[in-house]
Amino acid sequence: MGQEELTDTSAMPRVPDDDLDMDADQRVSYEGRRFTGIGFEDNRDGGRDEIAYRDGYQHGPARTLAADGTVLAEDWYCKAIRHGISREFKADGSLLSAVGYDGGTVVWRVSFNGDRITEQWSLPADAPELESIAKTRSVYGLPLIPGPAAAADLTAH
Repeated sequence: MGQEELTDTSAMPRVPDDDLDMDADQRVSYEGRRFTGIGFEDNRDGGRDEIAYRDGYQHGPARTLAADGTVLAEDWYCKAIRHGISREFKADGSLLSAVGYDGGTVVWRVSFNGDRITEQWSLPADAPELESIAKTRSVYGLPLIPGPAAAADLTAH
């Protein structure tokens, strides 16, 4: 259950957040069944927040959209764990930053000014966090995430 199949969420059912329920296990349901689709909330500025779910778990993209539909922020989740590339965009749609999450842990960051990289950081190869990241990936069957070279590739997540 990777993320690749959730790149295009346009055909998924969309339900207002207020109509979704959360059970004691933190799984989302709609009309008594675990929800697969997009939960959304309209913002005061005319924009919208959207969260993808699969079988009640947050799975796939979570996006903040401007009133004109421009994506302002996008995070990726796999089995309710932040996993993949999170990106922030300027109002004109240009990329501001990208952060790689592996099993909920930040493993790299890249900042942009236009097409130019202004800052880049990666978790060191000897970082103690790598052991717990590998364990989380194994326990939950999480796929490997792209590295910082994929920060500006909007098809990579």
